[in-house]
Amino acid sequence: MPNEKETLEGRFALTRRQFIAGVAGAAALAAAPTLSAWADEDKRPSVADKIFNRPYITWQNDPCTTATITWQSAEAPKQVLVRFDTETRGGKVRKYAKEAEGRSWTIPCLPGRSINSVELTGLTPGTRYYFVLAEKKSGETTEHSFKTIPNDGSPLRFVAGGDQNWGPVARKLCELAGREAPMFTVIGGDLAYANGDPKNIRAWDNWFKNWMDGQVTPDGLIVPMVLAIGNHETNKLEGGPEVRAPFYLGFFPQGGKTYFSLRFGPLLHLIALDSGHIVPHAEQTAWFKEVVAKNADAKYHIPTYHVPFFPSHREFEGGLSVAGREQWMPIVDEMRAPLAFEHHDHTFKRTVPIRNGEKADDGTVYLGDGCMGVGPREIDNAGVWYLEKASSTAHIWVVDMADGRIACRAIDKDGKEFDSITLNR
Repeated sequence: MPNEKETLEGRFALTRRQFIAGVAGAAALAAAPTLSAWADEDKRPSVADKIFNRPYITWQNDPCTTATITWQSAEAPKQVLVRFDTETRGGKVRKYAKEAEGRSWTIPCLPGRSINSVELTGLTPGTRYYFVLAEKKSGETTEHSFKTIPNDGSPLRFVAGGDQNWGPVARKLCELAGREAPMFTVIGGDLAYANGDPKNIRAWDNWFKNWMDGQVTPDGLIVPMVLAIGNHETNKLEGGPEVRAPFYLGFFPQGGKTYFSLRFGPLLHLIALDSGHIVPHAEQTAWFKEVVAKNADAKYHIPTYHVPFFPSHREFEGGLSVAGREQWMPIVDEMRAPLAFEHHDHTFKRTVPIRNGEKADDGTVYLGDGCMGVGPREIDNAGVWYLEKASSTAHIWVVDMADGRIACRAIDKDGKEFDSITLNR
């Protein structure tokens, strides 16, 4: 894994000049029918003041012993500091036993906003931590808390979904996810539907507000996020990843790439892949094999990615689906993944267990298909051999994992369980 300096400096090495050059190149071609122009400026009222100085949590390293706390502000703090403790201190800054310092950066296409981030390291697994954003070392401020992942093989609970946007259904499903008290939430791409366009920043602000309001457990824990990339995180500019996906890489410290893996103790190795939106499938294949081998002692390996191998709405022979099956499905089969999370089609889907491209009792069940807020689509592939169940239903998946058993429940926007599957493996 990259160290803090590599992660925070290397990821945001894109200069303002490089980004302006990319925008200028796009502007020069704006009249060409092959290039989509930026969308008209978003006129919705800003909610930035409702998300500034509110933290969210990602991981760059071990979820059992680290946490990366990030927040946005109109200006960079004089000191990017988090004070924390294993006991509540009521927001009284001086009383917290430990502190950690981070840094701020700006996204080149988004002036007037500071992204501030601190990685906490050396934490104790399975422990609740209380913290404050402490620009000053005295006074009183809002206290927040999170919990590290246990490292003793005890059960895990997480929520999975994808294709959100920022509307009322997405907000409701975020709230329902928080009520399930997950240890983390996995989103398989297409978050705010902002298309890598700075004129759509208000879509991101609304997305963050939904997350910050909803992804909190009943006992007040912030739910960490694990975010794969989707097509709606990217634009069509020419340039490197920071140009093509400025907000995905700029807002969310997750190791600096659009594909990564995380180890959740002995039970789970979670692999987040890029379905060809920034990095082609084939360029991730060797890495995919390597991280699976490196984590061979994990009980379960589970991938999440945006474009489905087994679509419920789009064509089975769609180019990115074919690339996924050709490049990655042999690895999914070899690592004997019990589940894979797919998205992009805006439906509910559960496949039969599949191995080597056919039904098999010990195969992988593919869950999807990305409908955590965006409008549902029709099931155009109804009746195909691989679909066990599918419907035009907005939903989240709640996954309870223990050694030898994985229970998955599908919850709709009204909070009702409408499907479930239990794998004893």
